[in-house]
Amino acid sequence: MRGNLIALLVFSIAAAAPALERRLPNGLLVVVEPRTSTETVAIRLVIGGGNLETSAPPSAARLHAAMLLRGTRERDGFVLARAAEELGGRLTAVSRPLCEIVSITVPAENAHAAMRLVVETFLAPRLDPADLEKEKNLLAGTLATERDQPSSHRRDAVIHTLFASHPLDRLALPADREVRAVPIDSVRTFHRGRLKGGLLALLAVGHIEPERAAALAAELLGSLPGGEPPASNGIERPVLPAPKPLASDVARRVSQRTTQAELTVALPTSGIEQAERPVFALLSHVLGGFQERLYSEIREKRGWAYSIDAGGENFLGAGLFEVTTGAKKEKLDDIEKLVRVELQRLADAPVTSDELTRAVRYLKTSEARRDATNAGRAGVLAEDLLAGSPRRTYEERIALLESVTPVQIQTLARRLFMGKHVAAVKMY
Repeated sequence: MRGNLIALLVFSIAAAAPALERRLPNGLLVVVEPRTSTETVAIRLVIGGGNLETSAPPSAARLHAAMLLRGTRERDGFVLARAAEELGGRLTAVSRPLCEIVSITVPAENAHAAMRLVVETFLAPRLDPADLEKEKNLLAGTLATERDQPSSHRRDAVIHTLFASHPLDRLALPADREVRAVPIDSVRTFHRGRLKGGLLALLAVGHIEPERAAALAAELLGSLPGGEPPASNGIERPVLPAPKPLASDVARRVSQRTTQAELTVALPTSGIEQAERPVFALLSHVLGGFQERLYSEIREKRGWAYSIDAGGENFLGAGLFEVTTGAKKEKLDDIEKLVRVELQRLADAPVTSDELTRAVRYLKTSEARRDATNAGRAGVLAEDLLAGSPRRTYEERIALLESVTPVQIQTLARRLFMGKHVAAVKMY
């Protein structure tokens, strides 16, 4: 019932007015989804080239995103932050594997001023050497805090094991020395490389008039150089080389003092096609979802593990699949065997209709919750364009989930798992 109510809310909001999707002559993508029953607008500037950008030093994207908030040619960092607050929002900038995102959500009456502020933040950053040193110190501290969590060491070990000498090795946390080694010239070069229409998308979701927003986007960003627009929907993104399959099974132990031992069973993949995303999501849920195969087998039947998670990372040409659990260290070997059995079972036979029905129902609710707010919907749009997917409504995404068959899940499982070696990384 709750999922149906959320879906009804999403439908009533999204159906209020037609959306606009426009590609400017320089390749920049503008997407505006009006939701006139809301009183806010979420604005996102998506900038292609993130942590996986191999033309820049490791951690350059993280530092660049932070430097965008240090001020522009007209405003220092304090004035920039205050300007956002006076509009009723908070300006943020983050780096992700494939992009950076500058974001703000404001009351509807301030949407155009907020759009101008976001674009100013990107187009005219100060990029001052003294600010860079401050951000290096802050980033080093943030990374040190993350490494205080034992799980981060297990995760990094998985990445280094699967992707040595591959661009996806950058999914691991950068080392402190890598942070300290980034010069201001590298950050400035990285920034200049982003000033290209085909690398940008401006998204606005909420109480906003589409044509006026699109005209403002063209005014603010239409003069940037362009080049060829992406062949698919979205923005330019790298095609990664396929990682080498593991030549044999790998066992690694990460020694960390912790009250809870952990295990990840993982393998590299060549990524998945855009059309396979719903299949991958359902496969992951059947394997590691609440009360599903591994959860029932490892936690409910045996009481060995307090958590199970299955899923992965997928990029154009490369990715990984992993199953992670926490348990007593004496049970990790037995859990690894059970994970291997279930991976093989997914490849050997189709999932049951009951399993598929439950997985679809669960993911429908998750999708509805993501679309239930303007900020959430903007996040969905950003995710889709980075995957090269067409912009889809909630109803269209659900239709894709409901169209997946047990045989499609088995086919994908066979491609991902059949005859492949895995890495088992234990931490205790």
